[in-house]
Amino acid sequence: MSDYIELHAHSAYSFAVGACSPREMVRGAKKLGLSGLALLDYDGVYGLMEARAAAREAGLAFLPGCEFTLEDETHLPVICRSDQGYSALTGAISAHHLAAGRREPDRQNLAELASWAKGQWLVLTGTRAGPLRRVLYRSGIAAAARFLEQLKEAFGAENVAVEAALAGFDGEE
Repeated sequence: MSDYIELHAHSAYSFAVGACSPREMVRGAKKLGLSGLALLDYDGVYGLMEARAAAREAGLAFLPGCEFTLEDETHLPVICRSDQGYSALTGAISAHHLAAGRREPDRQNLAELASWAKGQWLVLTGTRAGPLRRVLYRSGIAAAARFLEQLKEAFGAENVAVEAALAGFDGEE
C-alpha cells in the first residue's frame, strides 16, 4: 500500500463530474493500493456516509469534505481536519441553504465560509475551476499571489494548500 491519499475525488453525486458510487470509489482506491481518499462532492456531503463506511471496511483512511461553488462560480475544495471540521462543514452548508432558499443556493461567499472554518478545514486552491487559477489567468501572477495571501489570511496559512493536478485537458501547463 502506498502513502498516497487522493485529496480531490468526486462521486456520482457530483453530477456530470463523478462517475462512480462512493463504494466503488473506495474499492478502486483499494485496488490501486492507495492508503485513503477524500470525497469532495459539489456543494454537499451526499456520498460521505457511504464512502466512510466503505473505507472503514476496506481499512483505508477517509477524509470528508466538500467542493463549494463560490459566488464567482469557481470551486473551492475543503477537507475536514477533525470531527469539529465536519460539524462546521455541515453547518455551513445547512445555514447557506436555509438563507438562500431557491435563490442560487449553491453560491457561497468566501468570507462566510472562512467564518465557519475556524482552523478545522484544509482549503485547497482548486484545479481548473478553482478561484486561484481564474485570478491567475485573468489578472496575472501578482494578482494570484495577492489572492493566495487573502486565502491564507481568511483560513490561516497552515490551512491552505495550492493544488496542482494534470488531468489531460488542453491548455494545462
